[in-house]
Parts: sequence; structure tokens; C-alpha cells
Amino acid sequence: MLVFFDYTCPYSRRLSELLGAVEAPRVRWGPFVLAENNRDQDGPPVWQRPGALTRPALLALALHDAVIADRGDIDRFRRSVFTAFAQRRVGPEGLHGLAAAAGAGVDGAGVDEAAAHRKLTSVAASHEMGRAAGVFGTPTVVTDGGHLGYLKLTDLPTALPVRRRLVQVALTAVNDFPELSEIKRPAT
Repeated sequence: MLVFFDYTCPYSRRLSELLGAVEAPRVRWGPFVLAENNRDQDGPPVWQRPGALTRPALLALALHDAVIADRGDIDRFRRSVFTAFAQRRVGPEGLHGLAAAAGAGVDGAGVDEAAAHRKLTSVAASHEMGRAAGVFGTPTVVTDGGHLGYLKLTDLPTALPVRRRLVQVALTAVNDFPELSEIKRPAT
């Protein structure tokens, strides 16, 4: 299973927590840059703009790929970065520290410029692959059967059996019922 995500997205964070709690097998996480998806069409993509790596969300996604490339603890990094964004304590130094702690070949000064641009190229490729497949928001799950589903969780069940059932039902709905386009609960 592939999950397109952005660290700024609270729904991506909730899905990460849910899948981590139920120990979902073989989940890959693909960057999808919400700032790019939601920008005006004028000018170059956000990852090609000057100072792109000063944007915490882009830096976090680039470091995500650095942790994977260095065979670091990507689950630890992802959990830590989602927590940092949720608590609004995100800065370049902190993100570099989280990547270093997760076992990426990153020091407090970060990655060198050439490596950083390669990581942004990787982030851009993941984003474009998602967009070409029809991804419009995060988190979007791509099942092993190739079906896509945007899963927006407003909260997480507390009981582990209920969390397992939620994952099972959601992935079954996405994979086995491609005719099901949307379920939306009216606000009360």
C-alpha cells in the first residue's frame, strides 16, 4: 500500500497514527505537496522556487526521502515530524535534528545543497506521480490492487480492535468497491 501524504496535513497524521497502531504491513509513504497542489498556476512549482528548502513542509518531505535513502528509522522520523507540525514547533534545525536522530546521514547543519536538490527532485517526482494518478489531497491511499481512496479521519477510535476494524473496512471499501466515490457525513 502507498499513502500520499503531506506533513502539514492533520488527516495524514491521523492515518499515520492509525496505521502505526495496527501495525499495517508494508506501507510506503509518498510525498504529495499540498502547497503545490493548492497554489496559483503562476510561476514555477514550489520546489523550484528560491528558498524552497526554507519552507518547513518541503524540508520535512526532502528529509523524509533522506532518511529512507540512508536506511534510517523512517517510522520514527515520520511520527516525530507529524508531532512537531501538530505542536507547531517546526524549524529547519529541529527537522535536521529529527532526521539525524532517525539515522539519516544528516547533521545539525543539514544536507549539502546538491543532496537537498536531489531530495526535492524526488519529492517532486512523487508529487507528480500522485497527481497523474488522480491524487487531489492527502492522505490518499493506493491499495495493492491499484485503487485510490482519500481517507479523511476526524478522530481516531481509542480501542485497538476498533482501529483494526476501521483499517480493514476502509481499505476493503477502497480496493473492492471502486464504484464508491465518496462517503461524507453531514455536519451536525
